Amino acid sequence: MLHLFPPRLIPEIMTSKGYAGYMAEMTDMSERTFRAPFIGPRSEAGIKRANENSHQYLLEMWVRRGYDEDEISTWLDGLISEENTFRLAESFVHGLRGPDRDFELPETVKLARRIDDISIDAIRAFSTGDVKAQKAHLLGDERLKTFNRPSLSFGNSAKPEHLCEIVDQAQDTTQLLQAWGVLSENALMALLAQLDAEYTGQYFRCTTPPPSFSFVTPQTSPKLTLPHKGRIRDWHRTPVRRLLDVVACMVYGFEHGHYPADVPTMEWLALRAFDPETTTTSPMRRLTRWRRGEVPLTLQDFGRLWDTVKASFEEEGTDLSVMAPLPMVFAALAWQKIYVRLGRKPEQSIRLIHEDYLAWWAESVKPEQSDLDLQPWPECFQQI
Repeated sequence: MLHLFPPRLIPEIMTSKGYAGYMAEMTDMSERTFRAPFIGPRSEAGIKRANENSHQYLLEMWVRRGYDEDEISTWLDGLISEENTFRLAESFVHGLRGPDRDFELPETVKLARRIDDISIDAIRAFSTGDVKAQKAHLLGDERLKTFNRPSLSFGNSAKPEHLCEIVDQAQDTTQLLQAWGVLSENALMALLAQLDAEYTGQYFRCTTPPPSFSFVTPQTSPKLTLPHKGRIRDWHRTPVRRLLDVVACMVYGFEHGHYPADVPTMEWLALRAFDPETTTTSPMRRLTRWRRGEVPLTLQDFGRLWDTVKASFEEEGTDLSVMAPLPMVFAALAWQKIYVRLGRKPEQSIRLIHEDYLAWWAESVKPEQSDLDLQPWPECFQQI
């Protein structure tokens, strides 16, 4: 359903273990439980056990990061509960916000609740196994029209009328789930766009549009013009590559008190984002492989990178109390997972979503502008 996309993506980009492996580790249950078409255990006892084990796993993780155990336990109680078992989109938003609750996201939470409501009703319709009833629900729920629209970007998915055709001609539930895939993808983009609209102004203060997540959409190289004949090296700008460039600009800004004129090199970032005493592989090799998509960058990898940057500042006597830009990181890793395929060259593909994303962002509810003096994004961000 619509709200399954974010929670299913988080385990897939959290570690290199994949969805089933990560969920099995977190809940102390078998991987097979999380390989079914629907997420997790179905019995009340299984759900209770999964919630309790998840709570303990996450509690220990946040305490290791220096948070108070009672504070984290209270926060997790609001995220992991029987009441929130099916309110996955809302729990996702609160989880990205973190235990500090430093960001006010009322419109994002409102949209997440709407997505959860739509999804819970759809789960009821699909649980009957009646294909005719499932079709009627898909075609009859007016709320779904928000997420059924044509794409604006090159090479993207079906138009609304085609989606209705898929539903109408479907013979079984599996075929109907193809339609849910398109709707879920659009719901995720709408949710990220609304999150971006509220989050960016609070994290990257004093900046004007474009939205910050637009710096990590998959892009082609400025050298590439269409139609293009022949080969071109370095033709893509993947979300992970662009994210690492964003981080380099941010770290430079922390160090110098202003942003650089150009994006710092990865050699420069490697000296600040890796601890030579604990790193077993070459930092440059690791950054290069992440940028090329040869190995996936995970949320855990990014967390270690950010912690190392903070520690390096603390060693120099500077308290860098800046949270990692986790919402942007999630957007970059999710888009890398969904829209980028980097295998052998004939199999490489990138789906361009930039125009789609800007359209969703333009429709999002914007918070009132602050009294701070707003400035354009620094030039280095325009080069990413």
